[in-house]
Amino acid sequence: MKRFITSISAVGLALMALAGLPNREVRVRDDSIREENSRCDETVKFDDVSSYSAMQALIEKKRLEIMKSARTGKDMNFLEVEVPTPGKLAEILDGKANDVDSLVVTGEINAEDIETLRKLGVHASLQVLNLFNAHVVEEEIPYSAFYNFQDQGQIWHEECEGFKPLKFRRVMLPNDIKRIDASAFRFAINLEDINIPESCREIGINCFGECWYLMTNPLVFPEGLEEIPYGCCFRCNSIQEVVLPSTIKKIGAGAFYYNDIHQIDFPAELEYLDSQALMGNPLQTVVLPDKCLNYVGNAVFRKCKQLTDIKLPEGLTNIPVEFLSECINLKNINFPSSIESIGDRAFWECKSLFKIVLPEGLKSIGIRSFFQCTNVRYLDLPSTLQDIGTEAFAYLSDLKAINCRAIVPPLFEKGTHAFQHYGNITTPDNIPVYIPIGTKEIYENAAGWSYFTNFIETDDFTAAMELIEEESNIRRKNQKMYNLNGIEVKNPNERGLILRDGRKMLK
Repeated sequence: MKRFITSISAVGLALMALAGLPNREVRVRDDSIREENSRCDETVKFDDVSSYSAMQALIEKKRLEIMKSARTGKDMNFLEVEVPTPGKLAEILDGKANDVDSLVVTGEINAEDIETLRKLGVHASLQVLNLFNAHVVEEEIPYSAFYNFQDQGQIWHEECEGFKPLKFRRVMLPNDIKRIDASAFRFAINLEDINIPESCREIGINCFGECWYLMTNPLVFPEGLEEIPYGCCFRCNSIQEVVLPSTIKKIGAGAFYYNDIHQIDFPAELEYLDSQALMGNPLQTVVLPDKCLNYVGNAVFRKCKQLTDIKLPEGLTNIPVEFLSECINLKNINFPSSIESIGDRAFWECKSLFKIVLPEGLKSIGIRSFFQCTNVRYLDLPSTLQDIGTEAFAYLSDLKAINCRAIVPPLFEKGTHAFQHYGNITTPDNIPVYIPIGTKEIYENAAGWSYFTNFIETDDFTAAMELIEEESNIRRKNQKMYNLNGIEVKNPNERGLILRDGRKMLK
């Protein structure tokens, strides 16, 4: 097939190599933009995982059909053009790019030319776009630049009927871009690789939202950027690593919702984390900087199911709603001495926590805060605690002892219980509950606390923890160990691989 290229620069040659590789605060300009944003936000719910997965499967099928048809019977065709006057790209191309897979654009371009490029990516065959040596006169990638819902259809439409995705797989943006506006690459479900220019100082909401196959790893956000906005990389399922600049102060709601990020280094200047900012990522350890004391919404790290360790900063006064809910492998967390309240369901189903030691100064614990933390053996409540929410400690089925240092028993919501679920015994009622001397009668008659049958008055609250440690040591001592051939190891000092509790261990 005839090629339209006459000269290929070094950048163009690099582009050819790439092409062969496999695969809220928005500036509202008019009512139609506001309406479209509203429809997007109302339709795609953050936590509707099952229905969303079904929709994603449908679109993946459609995506593969489109990409297959775009390549069938064609060689990869490359074209390089220079645009001397902004707004003239369509005139220069004059239909010549309809069968081109990869396009290099240099010269002066504007929003009108970017719309021309979008149409080539939707209605023609363009898959690789290099704008590195072009100059966008507005110095921004405009609002919804590569997603026009009126032209391309709605991705959330039933069975995705009529949805026409952008075919771009790779995009190289000019380095002088100062702003990438809202929804610029939203629903670019074929996009695999893109750069964020070093000069970029502002990114709009949903900028890369639902670019499912975006796998620029690491995705580097430039120095000078202060906010990762709402939905920036929402459901970018293939992003495994991001590099945040030292200047970042806020990460917005759903910014990295259900990415594939295993590790993230938060800069020292970070102050705000919004709702579901990192929900659903396979993070393993998290260290929050000292200035990060503002959690605007809820569920920031919810369903980070591989998370084992998190360090919270001193000065934090409230652990928000569902903050670490369903982090089923969370083992280690510090509770800063500044904590005054714990939100509803903050640690719901954190099933690997071994002990809960809450600091002096804590006043309230929300509804179901530690619900179904089934591995907890030891619970230590401070003398300052005043209120405990409904079912806050229900289903602590392995609990062995409680310290409650409060002279006045903490109150439960009237008619409810912190340790039971619908009246069922879900947390043992006969375990030792250590309380201050002279308070046994008060606890035995206090609503909710009368559930327990074994109150022990003490002025030494270390006894409960010693009891747990002794129980753990006995358990470890009595555990049988086996080698990988299934033979019991009589001398545990022998070196080699053994099995303990079904786990491989190196001695």
